[in-house]
Amino acid sequence: MGFSVCELWGYFSTTITMFFSWILTIAMIERYVALLMPADLLTTFTARNIRIIAIGLLTLIMVASTGPFYGFGEYSFLRGSLNVLVSTNISLPSILPREIHPERKLENIHQLFSHLRQSSEVSPQTNLLRVISHYLQSQYDVIVSESKWLPHGILFNIRTLSSVSLNTFTSHCNDKIFASNMTELSFLEDIARNLNISDTEITVQISDVEQNIYKNAHLQAQEIGLCSADLTAPAHHSTIWTGYYLSIIFILPYCTSLVGLCLIYVRGFGVNPIAVKQASDTDVSSTNVISSYCTTTCIVYMLLYATTLASADGQALSSNVLLITNYLASLKTLYLVIILRLNSCACACYCTCCYNCFRRLKRWNTADGLAFELEDIEERRSLTRGRRKSNILS
Repeated sequence: MGFSVCELWGYFSTTITMFFSWILTIAMIERYVALLMPADLLTTFTARNIRIIAIGLLTLIMVASTGPFYGFGEYSFLRGSLNVLVSTNISLPSILPREIHPERKLENIHQLFSHLRQSSEVSPQTNLLRVISHYLQSQYDVIVSESKWLPHGILFNIRTLSSVSLNTFTSHCNDKIFASNMTELSFLEDIARNLNISDTEITVQISDVEQNIYKNAHLQAQEIGLCSADLTAPAHHSTIWTGYYLSIIFILPYCTSLVGLCLIYVRGFGVNPIAVKQASDTDVSSTNVISSYCTTTCIVYMLLYATTLASADGQALSSNVLLITNYLASLKTLYLVIILRLNSCACACYCTCCYNCFRRLKRWNTADGLAFELEDIEERRSLTRGRRKSNILS
């Protein structure tokens, strides 16, 4: 499967996940209105309004998910990246004083790479960054995500397709095979000769810490082969993309749903006996099903994004753990089927848990509850008296 198909799959997967999260939030808001503001339910959540909300929400989500198509984030199965610095060692004449060796060496290196950059940018055929990137991809299955010139060398941000490609590339770097090939590809020796700089040797530097994190953490997540939003993309806005992705898909919808759930059970079933009397068995059952489903999916997605962020941060997690969490998150419909299948039992357990949690709060508001009860009884008595008077007069 190519990168284009993977991008499309990641886009549709993100769109469906985001739409599912916000539809669940809309359902929780509908339950809140049905139980605490029943007079506004028929005018607010009509069939026409629900269709408008669903279509408008889907349109906004499809637009919001297009960020990686123009550089804001990335949809890919690749995870993590590795920095490779290509520089050079310069030997100076021994007749120079030892205290000026570092300054003269750094000056020569800056001068060398400055001329190398100017010569490289003459034409696309001599562009050294493009030539080396093509060589890495063709010889080692290494993808260069970013390359840039530094005063003392060239920095490549690479991503490998597998651990085999990484091992081959690092072994060639350690054996100086890659450095000798870079010498042949570049015209570094010719420029050094024109600048009267002798004994130049290309070096390749890779941090051992970064290499271990990339191999043990990121490649483990990459072996799953999941095409989704990459939270480790080496882009300029990767941090912003991570926060945006988590906020829109997980934090905002599920926090809104859980707040609505708490308000329903606190202000409705917890301390308001009138709301309990006015609610039908269908309303109570539907509310408990949606609440159970929202809580279950929130816990599953919390587990998913906790493992995803831990892996993106460099924590070594096995591919089996990542595969299980992604598989659990993909079974969204199965949880609803189970809850609906065990409707009476699940709702009874859920209601018992909620009532136990809010029992103290209900006791604290006993006086308010009695006032509601007395007011309700007095209202019924006045209606009964009015009906009796009208019957007598008639």
